[in-house]
Amino acid sequence: MMFVGSVLTVSILLQILAALLALRLIRVTQAGRAWTLIALAVLLMAVRRGLTLYRLASGDLAHPPDLAVELLSLTISLLMVLGIAGIGSLFVSARRAKDALKEAHDHLESRVAQRTDELAAATRRLEESNARRKHSERELLELAARQQRQMGQELHDGLGQQLLGLRLMADSLVRRLAAQGRAETPAARELADALLAAQHSVRALIKGIRPVEVDARGLMTGLADLAEHTERVAGISCLFHCDQPADVNNNHTAMQLFYIVQEAVGNAVRHAQAQHIEIGLSGHPQQLELWVRDDGQGIAGDMEQTAGMGLRIMQHRAAVIGAELTIHAAPSGGTLVTCVVPCTRV
Repeated sequence: MMFVGSVLTVSILLQILAALLALRLIRVTQAGRAWTLIALAVLLMAVRRGLTLYRLASGDLAHPPDLAVELLSLTISLLMVLGIAGIGSLFVSARRAKDALKEAHDHLESRVAQRTDELAAATRRLEESNARRKHSERELLELAARQQRQMGQELHDGLGQQLLGLRLMADSLVRRLAAQGRAETPAARELADALLAAQHSVRALIKGIRPVEVDARGLMTGLADLAEHTERVAGISCLFHCDQPADVNNNHTAMQLFYIVQEAVGNAVRHAQAQHIEIGLSGHPQQLELWVRDDGQGIAGDMEQTAGMGLRIMQHRAAVIGAELTIHAAPSGGTLVTCVVPCTRV
């Protein structure tokens, strides 16, 4: 009987240990209710074994416990302890892995937030740099435009007036020599004609340097003159369309738009072999639209290679004044160049 009592005692201790292990798992798992019930069931089994041991010790049992049954109960209790302990180890390992994963996730989020802030700062610096570059480019173009206007004004007031005076003097000399029937009359007339040609050359030079006059309708006048000059010099049809007055008060914007059209017309004449060119200008409530259409060979092939620099300069001029420039094939053939400027920039 002493051996049976020892088996009962060990079985009770193992069941109590299993209950304690089950209660410990409540802290490391999310199934607290289930482990509580398991611990309570194991403790009730230990109480039952305790009552059996008490009766065995007091001799109050009519039939002594079966040794084989108690050994089986002891084995079950031992397996229960080992199983709960193994499950506990798994849960502890899983908890540690979860904590480590959360720590790694938090660290990764911190690094991502840090990199995001660094990229945002770099983007801001790049945008500021681009803004400063565009501002510098705009100032350079405006400075160049002012110098061109000043040069044109100086040519007009200086050399232009001097040539005008000399031509008038030559005309007067021709009239006096002709009245006197002098033999020098043809030479004097050639001199007067040469001075007139020089005067026209200076006027053309001034027009190239200062194509758009500083007034609200200077762009329309400049484009009309450009169309007339192209038609006269190139010997092709070049028309300017402007159904309603489209005023451009910003002379810098007007200058850049004129040069864009001048480049587009030049490309159409030199590279596309166009025979008909149309220049259009129209104002809208939100934007000003300028376009050049020709019936030439288009922008593919040799023209892109030959006029590539000109196209890039056109795009640069458009970007400086905040305009959108598009160059594509016209529906009826040839090339269509469109430049759209917000009204805030005109």
